[in-house]
Amino acid sequence: SDVLCANVTGTQSGEFIFIDNKNNLTIMDVVDDKEYTVPVGKNSHFSDTLIFDKKIFVFSQTGTLSRFDGNARNVEPFPLITEYKGSFLPVMKDNNLVLFSENDSSLYFISLDGEEEKFDFTFPSPLLSPPAFWGALVAFYPKSFSGTVYVTDSGGVIREGWPKESGGISYCSPLFYQDKEKNLFIIFLTQSGILSMWDMEGNMAPGFPLFLEGVFYNNPL
Repeated sequence: SDVLCANVTGTQSGEFIFIDNKNNLTIMDVVDDKEYTVPVGKNSHFSDTLIFDKKIFVFSQTGTLSRFDGNARNVEPFPLITEYKGSFLPVMKDNNLVLFSENDSSLYFISLDGEEEKFDFTFPSPLLSPPAFWGALVAFYPKSFSGTVYVTDSGGVIREGWPKESGGISYCSPLFYQDKEKNLFIIFLTQSGILSMWDMEGNMAPGFPLFLEGVFYNNPL
């Protein structure tokens, strides 16, 4: 996996955290030789190591979600064997990991104690990029050739004026953007370079969409 640098043990120096080619999670002090290792699976390719507020999670392409402390010790009730695979890596929202299950086309919130809560929305197609959050608002793009973007409240109720079509398939997530006047917008970029920006009522902002040259696979920053 990628090598992460964080402070998960409370030392002054911090640690390197990674999964080696033998599927061992390794936590190595940046300065001295102190090192903790633990096997995190056999015959399973792990997608990535994630750190949220000094909490270490390992998420596999087979859908296993594990959690470890700063000494590489397993934290119960993890690991969880889930159906959350083939989609995006987990993201954090209010101390919950957010994942998508292709098994039932649903979005789930998993607490740090391993409890699951289902987001009350029926997705028309898989969610391959993570949703965006702003307070009680949720924005997401279920895969579609029309590039249809949704904005809902935290209960899954679609906001008036939405969904909106961007005009093409995308590898990106919709993003919330607030200008200097505290006006909130949604920005979305398609693979073919159509950059849209809507206000929260679903109106296209003046000067948009923009048509950029190239092929795009990442979110704008």
